[in-house]
Amino acid sequence: MKLTKYNEAIDAFDKAIEIKNDSSKAWYDKGLTLRELGKIEKEDEVKLTKYNETIDAFDKATEINPNYQDAWYFKGIALRELGEIEQENEVKLTKYNKAIEAFDKAIEIKNDSSKAWYDKGLTLRELGKIEKEDEVKLTKYNEAIDAFSKAIGFKNDYSDSWHFKGIALRELGEIEQENEVKLTKYNEAIEAFDKAIGIKNDSPEAWYDKGLTLRELGQIEKEDEVKLTKYNEAIDAFDKATKINPNYQDAWYLKGIALRELADNEKEYKVKFEKYDEAIKALDNAVDFGLDHIYVWYDKGLVCFYKGLALRDAGKYDEVIKNFDDAIDYLDKVVNSLNKEKQLLFYYSTLDLKGYILTQYGKYPKYKEAINLYNKLFKDNFFKGCEIENHAWNNIGLAYTCIGNYDEAIEYFKKSVNKSENDSYALCNEGIAYEKAGHFEDAINAYLTSKEKSEKEKSESQNSLINAYYYTGLACYNRGLNTKLADISYLENLPKLLSESELMSINKDRDIKILKNFYLSKSLEYFEKVLEIEPYHVNAWVHEARTLYELKRHKEAIDCLNEATKINANNGLLYTVLSNIYLDLGNLDDAYTSINAALEIGYENSAVWKLKGLIHIERKEYGDAIDYFNKAILFNAKMDCSIDPLFLLWKAYAKYLKIEFYFTSKDNIKYMECIHSIIKDLERAFLNEKGCIGECSLYFIGCFYYKINDLFSAKEKLKQCVELCETSEDQNKTLTPELLKVHTSACELLENIWTYQIKPPWWKWWLDYPVHSRNKKYTFYGLFSIILLMLFAPLIGSLYLIIGPVLPVSNNIYSVLSAGASNVSINWTLYLLAVLFLIFVLLFPCIERIKGKDFEIKMNSPQELKFELYPVTPPKKEPSPPAMEGALKVFDKST
Repeated sequence: MKLTKYNEAIDAFDKAIEIKNDSSKAWYDKGLTLRELGKIEKEDEVKLTKYNETIDAFDKATEINPNYQDAWYFKGIALRELGEIEQENEVKLTKYNKAIEAFDKAIEIKNDSSKAWYDKGLTLRELGKIEKEDEVKLTKYNEAIDAFSKAIGFKNDYSDSWHFKGIALRELGEIEQENEVKLTKYNEAIEAFDKAIGIKNDSPEAWYDKGLTLRELGQIEKEDEVKLTKYNEAIDAFDKATKINPNYQDAWYLKGIALRELADNEKEYKVKFEKYDEAIKALDNAVDFGLDHIYVWYDKGLVCFYKGLALRDAGKYDEVIKNFDDAIDYLDKVVNSLNKEKQLLFYYSTLDLKGYILTQYGKYPKYKEAINLYNKLFKDNFFKGCEIENHAWNNIGLAYTCIGNYDEAIEYFKKSVNKSENDSYALCNEGIAYEKAGHFEDAINAYLTSKEKSEKEKSESQNSLINAYYYTGLACYNRGLNTKLADISYLENLPKLLSESELMSINKDRDIKILKNFYLSKSLEYFEKVLEIEPYHVNAWVHEARTLYELKRHKEAIDCLNEATKINANNGLLYTVLSNIYLDLGNLDDAYTSINAALEIGYENSAVWKLKGLIHIERKEYGDAIDYFNKAILFNAKMDCSIDPLFLLWKAYAKYLKIEFYFTSKDNIKYMECIHSIIKDLERAFLNEKGCIGECSLYFIGCFYYKINDLFSAKEKLKQCVELCETSEDQNKTLTPELLKVHTSACELLENIWTYQIKPPWWKWWLDYPVHSRNKKYTFYGLFSIILLMLFAPLIGSLYLIIGPVLPVSNNIYSVLSAGASNVSINWTLYLLAVLFLIFVLLFPCIERIKGKDFEIKMNSPQELKFELYPVTPPKKEPSPPAMEGALKVFDKST
């Protein structure tokens, strides 16, 4: 119907023009009608034709009447609208520039035309959006803002001018480089939107654009409280837009994204989870009101993924996997719905995100699934030449790191770095892989290289530089807890980390404690550097506190945690470290309050439950301690492929303390059953061994078998422990102090059990001796040979003197031997005593003493066993291993 009427109108204007060809008004009205036709036509070719005819009509009008202000004005509008539907960028630029010339003519005729200034501003904004050079873009945006200001100057209540001035200011802020300038432009934009809303409060578009700008502000604000405020204000603005227009799908969509970003920045886990759920509802509404499912599915996948990460941080592992699974389902929907040819980058990005999520699962099969996905993508050249190729290399490296294939992971991280010269993120991940593989020198080198690259790119890489300092600090901290004298040579090859005077000092003293303190001091230096750049880096404050705690600088550690609390009082790790400090100081009440504070904010993980168990041990509440160690084991098993053996060792220790406390008789059947239960836990710890915990577990198993008088089982386990220690020594050239103490204690106990408890037959004692068995066998064969020789030597000599004359030897040799034999005088009494003594030693290796009427000879006596599994009262200082508590505390720190 409209098309018919418009075409009839054009026929009428043509008749009028035919009658009076110089009628500027007829040409003008024909131009207006052709423009309306162009707006409603569906086919692009027809639209272009109508717009070009429109411009020709306005040209005719302005030729007849050069001062026809409205004709110039609408010619500018038609040129801008024609530019918007043109496909080629160069043609667009030409049309926009001609439109501006037309608006300038209209303004020249009537300078106070607020509409002309407004539409000139719109066109300059469109030019700014498509210009490629930053300087030209900035110029066009500033000219657009000036034009909108002119329009407002002539008509202060011009709502649209205020609205689009705000949009231009926001877009100008987006392309500005400096953060301060961005903030200024965004705040000016919000003032402009507020003016527009003040004039026309029911404009959903103005509320929507205000929300967009507030969200942008939230993204760049540094202070957490200000960020949260801006995000909440953005969500309020989107709410206003959707209340005015409930079908405003873009407002629902952006509200969902803003809620997700707000949740990412929230500190309280409860609020976090609520905001993620609200984000899903908002995104669902966007779909209900017609927004393309694909983009909503993608963002819902992101929401579920981020919520899963938050749940994992909070220790709510039951819900983590469900959210990750939901995220994967949404991304699969996106991949299956995309047109790969037309939306190639989005297709790759979605697959890359899916791969990354798969690396975050706590279960081995998912890591393998991520690796298989990326290998297929690389095999099919999906990422070849794509700008996200280096992300893909990085993510497959993460997957290999998770399954412990560190060499493969490092290769992929190196590829990621090579693809992006300034990818300090991949360098940090490479450092983490080196660190987990035990190559601390390479790890610290990777972190320091990341730091150097980040320092060169100062304008872009503050976050990269912070990460490089932070991870170097962590690496030094971890190395400080696992120092060896062999590290001195490693430090000599790492000039980036220490000065020549520091190296000379370490070389001079060659002391493990000095080396440990050196690493921890370096750790503090790097955490301080993080805080110089980013004083609100809560994790840097917390890890600095941990380092100070290891250096026994408790007051300074507590001060750091107080600073961290000011930034984020809902950081669970903060309360865990604080609880550890109070526990170390013997302040059990504050230790308990601190760890409960972590749990109250929803921070649950294995370390928290283990720490609670330790506090209950110190309180002698052993049953509760066992319950908490069980919780630690359960949480650990949910997210990891294997159980941390330390949790099993602590549980075994708590059980032992409990039975020692409750059972007065050690022959009680229940007592024996409890000991067997402890042994089972220790055997599980051995099966899940890491580091030197395997040797420690075997030692404790042997000790417990010894306690219940199962001597042969005790002997076998202690023998295994000794052999494992010696294998470790062969591989590493030396034993750590902890392993050396375990080895010494195991040898002493094993020898005692073999010699004084089992008391095997004499030949078995020599041939099956459990410690240094080769030496005992050599001694046995040596003694046996000497005894045989001493027993038969005189008989052989006498026999030779009798049969010598008839043997085929020369008379000279025989005469010499005979003369020598006749001249040798042997004290046969002493000779016989010596033989009998050697036989006695051989037959009675376990003999303690020989006692006569007037004499006593001590041959061998059982050593006094320093066998201690637990202190009678909680010690003020750590008992030295082999005490079980002391050993566990040492291993706790080293892991």
